[in-house]
Amino acid sequence: KKIKIALWGIGDPLTNSPFLDQYRKFIAKITDSFIFYSETNKEKYLKWGLDKKKLFVAKNSINVDQIIEFTNKISIKSIQDFKRENNIEVFTLLTVGRLIYRKRIDWLLLSLSELKKVNRQFKLVIIGDGPEFVNLKNQTNVLGLFNEVVFTKKLEGIDEIGKWFTACDVVVAPAQVGHLATEAHSYGKPIILSDFKACQGPEAEILVPNQTGLLYKHGIIDDLTEKIIKIMNENDLDSKYKIICQNRAKSFAGTKKMVNGFISSINYLTNKQISNFE
Repeated sequence: KKIKIALWGIGDPLTNSPFLDQYRKFIAKITDSFIFYSETNKEKYLKWGLDKKKLFVAKNSINVDQIIEFTNKISIKSIQDFKRENNIEVFTLLTVGRLIYRKRIDWLLLSLSELKKVNRQFKLVIIGDGPEFVNLKNQTNVLGLFNEVVFTKKLEGIDEIGKWFTACDVVVAPAQVGHLATEAHSYGKPIILSDFKACQGPEAEILVPNQTGLLYKHGIIDDLTEKIIKIMNENDLDSKYKIICQNRAKSFAGTKKMVNGFISSINYLTNKQISNFE
């Protein structure tokens, strides 16, 4: 019908399937423009010989600027009061999202059980709900972590969730991660992620290892514990990480960058020059 087609999707070619790879290449070749979630996925298709001119990136993102504005407005006293009111005045870890098996929050609980054995003081805040909620609650009790773990259930929006982010010291995602990685850096917090890329969302690429957070060996509980301790042993986390993490969030993500990816594709298909968002 002589209609130009742009395809947008994760397009993640990490699955080890020659058949799927051939199918992906075929679809990409007959499509007029292909829009990816990440630069890594785009690079894979370039190696397959696809025309660079028709490949674009629109990183799946959130409103980074809005979160950074929130962190600049909230006072230190407000954060301290929030910590005291919620009994999280010690080193605090945070994980957020739907509680499903592939996120492997159970690994984080096992790691913190080891941490408790060496007399480290901490709190873990788990924000979210889902099919693993009861299992995780039971595991918390079995491991004797009922005084260290806070379950808030599902929270939404900066007004509900923002203070929890600003009050924590580090954000941890033991396995699959999506927008949480972008949120963490937008709030100025370091992250600990798995080094197994196939289990992550493209948002995980925001992490600059050993600068804005750490990678641990996927599924190795001792290594996860070691990485947590490494962050715990650092001094003045806020001054070390807030600016560098937020600068990374601004340079890597944001809804404007996402929209600009679509605009670039449209300009290519239509030979027009719609202006990008600045």
